[in-house]
Amino acid sequence: MKNQTKLWVTVGIVVAIVIALIAVFPVQKQEEEVIKVGYLAVLSGPAASAWGFYGRDAAEMAVDEINKYGNVKVEIIWGDSAAKPEQGVTEFKKMNDIDKPDVFVVDASGVASAVEPLADTYKKPIIFGAVALIGITNQSEYLFRNFYTCDKSAPLLAEKVYKMGIKRIGILSQNEPYGQSCSEYFRKTFEKLGGEITTEEKFMLSDFEFRTQLMKIDATNPDAIYINGYEKWLLEIVKEMKELGINRTILSEMVIYAPVIREKILNLTNPPDLYITTTKFYTGYEKAAEFQQKFKEKYVKEPPYLAGYIYDTFRIIAKADEMSKKQGIPLREALLKVKINGVSGRLEFDENRETHAEMLFVKVNKDGSLSLE
Repeated sequence: MKNQTKLWVTVGIVVAIVIALIAVFPVQKQEEEVIKVGYLAVLSGPAASAWGFYGRDAAEMAVDEINKYGNVKVEIIWGDSAAKPEQGVTEFKKMNDIDKPDVFVVDASGVASAVEPLADTYKKPIIFGAVALIGITNQSEYLFRNFYTCDKSAPLLAEKVYKMGIKRIGILSQNEPYGQSCSEYFRKTFEKLGGEITTEEKFMLSDFEFRTQLMKIDATNPDAIYINGYEKWLLEIVKEMKELGINRTILSEMVIYAPVIREKILNLTNPPDLYITTTKFYTGYEKAAEFQQKFKEKYVKEPPYLAGYIYDTFRIIAKADEMSKKQGIPLREALLKVKINGVSGRLEFDENRETHAEMLFVKVNKDGSLSLE
């Protein structure tokens, strides 16, 4: 009996000690596993305010929603390329060496071209956003893209305007991968149909005056002028066309319809007509409208189409991470299996690791509305 009593006393003392230790040194909850996304964004330089900050905001909004409502946790590791290839490569390597992200998101065509050769060295998925350079995912099985491409938009634009009776066109394009890719596809398609490119002028990202190029183009008496580049440059081109009295029909990519310049563009393109190609993002598509409303409520500004792509890219990554953990497969393989209803339409990667959203040809009306042509 005494031995039994001693046993219970001993057990009581041990329990009391354990409770005391827990009170002093509480058991730490095991941290939830987080997927790290290295986002090489455009956070400085001329393109930052035009579109880079919108990509940043869309990424943060997506991650906030994923971490609050999703089954995985996402952490963004930030890098700033300033849309400069050399800086982009330096930032990309630094992120990988210091923070070791599981997957990368990279914006800007020039930066993407510089980072692409590193894919097989790092062997981590790289998803391009705001990159319209053709064929860039073909270089490695680790390269993906969720964005529209010039090989879909520019030929559609060329075909539609040719059928409208526009047969002679001058081109003014940005001399970097995005601008030249779009111009090349537009020119080849238009000439194949029988149209004439009266002249083709280029400009650098360091240029902010285009009168010489515009007067050369206007002197060839084209039916229309195809202009492509980033927002700030497009606005200045249209402004100088107005000042020079060049009243030609304007053709462009959907960049020119971005909210940051749209109102000024509408005021300047009077009387010239403006035709563009666009995804469903700007045409009242339900998913896009929901995203636009949430974005405006959170940031008090209207998002451009590229913000929708970045938002969806982070949703794709979260879905792939969840699938990767459940099925025990690499993230790269999981990305190929993801299918979502995105802001720009149904999204899934094809055999070349590209997504494809339907492109539409529209006229931009004087009140800012779009008419499907």
